Amino acid sequence: MRTAYLMAAAMALGILMASGCASQGAGGKVYYVDGSATSAADSNPGTEARPWKTLNRAGKAKELKPGDTVQIKSGLYREDLWITANGEPGKPITFAAAPGARVVIKGSELITKEWTKVTPERAEKEPYPNAFQNVWKIKLGEEFFTDPSDPGFFADKGKRNITQMILSDRRPLQPIGPGGAF
Repeated sequence: MRTAYLMAAAMALGILMASGCASQGAGGKVYYVDGSATSAADSNPGTEARPWKTLNRAGKAKELKPGDTVQIKSGLYREDLWITANGEPGKPITFAAAPGARVVIKGSELITKEWTKVTPERAEKEPYPNAFQNVWKIKLGEEFFTDPSDPGFFADKGKRNITQMILSDRRPLQPIGPGGAF
């Protein structure tokens, strides 16, 4: 999966005043994203009572004007984020965690299919004793190689970039020797 792009800025917000549409902040309106709220939907107006569900919706919101703020409520957001809204010099559009919120943004995807252990035996002979202990694998489907912003990007399977982290006893291994052997 391609790296998710995020432009974020932190901003201390003053007291927010409630209104019928989005709240008014010091520099503009305040919109809300709350991925875990049952009332959240990307078709909502982005108010605190009816927040947007995804960061991607906020990033592409035509409602955003220079000086506006998007407050993100606590949660894990697994999505690509493309921000197309623009501010102006001195009036940026700010994306910030809501006060007291813990926001985690990951471009990675959760893989829920069943993994297969590479070798069931604890000790293998060459190339290295115990080299394949506790190694698991999974075959990824085509759904992991899509990008709506560039539909043909992953068409050439030779250009796909699969990243990996190899752990042993919960510690990451470092590549050594020629060819990046672990």
